[in-house]
Amino acid sequence: MIQPKIKGMHCVVLKRCSSSAQVATSITNQGLTTEDCIRENALHVVHEELLEGVTGSIPGNRTDIDTIIQRKKTRDDFQLLVVQDATRFTRAGQGHGQKLIYDLRAAGILVYFLAENILVDSEMAEMYISFLFSAAKESVKRIAYGATSGTTNSFLAGRSPYSRKPPFGIDRMYSENNEDQHFIRNLPDGTQEQWNAKTGELMRRFGRNTHRGIPNHYLKQKSEQVRLIPGDPKLVAVVVLIFHLHDVQHNSPHQIAKHLNDTGIASPSGREWSTSVVQHILRNPIYVGRGIRYRRKTGIFFNGGEAQPMPSEVDLAELANRRRPRQRRRTRDQWVEKPQPQLVEYLPPEVRELATARIERYLDSIADGKSPHPQRDRHLQSQYLLKRILHSKQGHYPMTGRQSGKKGHTYRYYAVSRAQSVPKSNDLLRYRIAAEPLEKAVMEILRATLLNKPDLMEGLKQILANEQKQQPESQNAEQYRKELKRCRNQLALLSDDVNVENEDDALSRKVAEIKRKISDMEQRVKYAQTNQQQPCSDSKASVEKLANDLQEFGQKLDPMDIPGIAKLLELLVERMEVDLETREVEIAFALPSWMAQACKSSPQVGLDALSVYKPLIETHPKNSVILAVFTCRKEGVCHDGCVKCRRLSLAA
Repeated sequence: MIQPKIKGMHCVVLKRCSSSAQVATSITNQGLTTEDCIRENALHVVHEELLEGVTGSIPGNRTDIDTIIQRKKTRDDFQLLVVQDATRFTRAGQGHGQKLIYDLRAAGILVYFLAENILVDSEMAEMYISFLFSAAKESVKRIAYGATSGTTNSFLAGRSPYSRKPPFGIDRMYSENNEDQHFIRNLPDGTQEQWNAKTGELMRRFGRNTHRGIPNHYLKQKSEQVRLIPGDPKLVAVVVLIFHLHDVQHNSPHQIAKHLNDTGIASPSGREWSTSVVQHILRNPIYVGRGIRYRRKTGIFFNGGEAQPMPSEVDLAELANRRRPRQRRRTRDQWVEKPQPQLVEYLPPEVRELATARIERYLDSIADGKSPHPQRDRHLQSQYLLKRILHSKQGHYPMTGRQSGKKGHTYRYYAVSRAQSVPKSNDLLRYRIAAEPLEKAVMEILRATLLNKPDLMEGLKQILANEQKQQPESQNAEQYRKELKRCRNQLALLSDDVNVENEDDALSRKVAEIKRKISDMEQRVKYAQTNQQQPCSDSKASVEKLANDLQEFGQKLDPMDIPGIAKLLELLVERMEVDLETREVEIAFALPSWMAQACKSSPQVGLDALSVYKPLIETHPKNSVILAVFTCRKEGVCHDGCVKCRRLSLAA
């Protein structure tokens, strides 16, 4: 379609699809449509912004418009944004659409909607397109209502199971006209097997689903009905063993996970068992023949209900600041339950009765719908200053703080969290390192390193020399803001999946890592707004000041200044590993190469401003300058874990 007003303009093309399965079709079709427009109007495309698998209903999930505006501000190489239609632009409604239009026009960017042939260059065009934004949102709400109602009715009518992914040890049976045809078995590696229900022969294998394009897994046909049945007898035996160990022999989930790992039994993911996975199986009512849907709600517009879909409680603030709505528990009267006859006798009678009573008690405990929000980090105000720095030599796992002993006589240790969440017998990762003697030794060698000004000066001069050979591109305030928003969205996404019963699982550690990164980004944005980081020719002055600051910190080193010491250790420690078998600790202090950018940018840079210059990569890349390497060795058979430090090498 020809639009005279945009003839010959330079443009950016925006393409968006809501799910990864649509990438191969929707994005391709949008490309064909926009190519005709580009050719007919002689447009010059400078960039294509692709949003693959990104819903338009959640503004907090979008960073594309910010990216486009930033390109306009920095490069100013286009005047037009081309979008196939209003639904590809946004489905969050009139308010969000008008905000995006305003931001784009304020930056000097016109928006052209191809299907509607609307160029938003006037108030009348803004008014007209706003009706289309409202229509796009209303359309997706109707789709959500119909889909939610359809899945609920399908479950209640027995045409589909209560969950898309079958639980561990359970298969899906597909039937037509009440006659079993075949069953699908999910394997730990992500593939599927199709078995003949009559002959028991393997019919076909399906590959793993990819992140984009058409799924490789089996797709249910409209004429088929699906129900859950007991799966592979070997996996059924594992589930029965888990329930027997817990309900009959009274073993804890930790002990059960340890037993399964010791015997080499693979978990549902094909890896080692964790305590949380065992606990999830023990709490799942499907193993006593009860399929319960809608115990949690995450809907954008509607949540499922037995009579009809229920309006979502998500507000605008949540949609604007998160990548998806927060997961909430629902009250028991909102659950939808259907008996599963094929699974009633999944467990032996002597186990089934005990498991049924225990699961019912658990369901009663969450029936009020209250979602707990526990403190993720137990040691925010503690003395564990090495918990983000110390790693085990065996596997290079991070070590966190632990306490043991009776009340009033507790002792602090460092331990590998994985050893607790994924337990195994005779595992070196279970060994713990006494915290106080190690921290004391680290404090002493930190002081010795900081007071050695010649080494500090030599190291700073070396990273400046390296900087001249390879100058990394510095990031501005806008890029920091973009990264900050990305981190916040990632935190919102991950925090829903953190296991609330196990603060030391992998997701919890990831959440803590992202929170630290957010704090770091906030400092950079604040500093970058007030300091333009103008290059400074007198790098000697900044080197002298930074060396003096480090030396002064070493002279006034206060053991009570835990936050300050921890921050400095994160800056200077390149490697701190402990051999859990020999208890020998190796510590390498180094000056990261990115400190050269700080020294070059301002002669007044000090310890308080260094975080601004830290790049969005690992703290110490390979071209860092080593100051010193120490080993802390346990003497004799001293049981309190005392250590003696020895300096191995100097940078000079």
